[in-house]
Amino acid sequence: MVKTILAYPAIFTPDTKDGGFVITFPDIPEAITQADSIAMGLEEATDCLAEAISGRLRLCKSLPTPSILKNGHYLIYCPSITLNTKG
Repeated sequence: MVKTILAYPAIFTPDTKDGGFVITFPDIPEAITQADSIAMGLEEATDCLAEAISGRLRLCKSLPTPSILKNGHYLIYCPSITLNTKG
């Protein structure tokens, strides 16, 4: 088993209707959350990413290779996970 730290870019889109931000991950479309501020959004995004990755692993779905971080995006680190590897 291998401990792995994953990080994916997140997009914080201002929510003009309700305020705050809608947070999405281009590489993991099922990971969507919202927050009232950037600071809170970084925490919410970390939790959201961890849940989405855990869900993929439970369903035996592959994890995508993280895309390149673009200007204005935030790099969100998923808490370390243990991956079973054949070796």
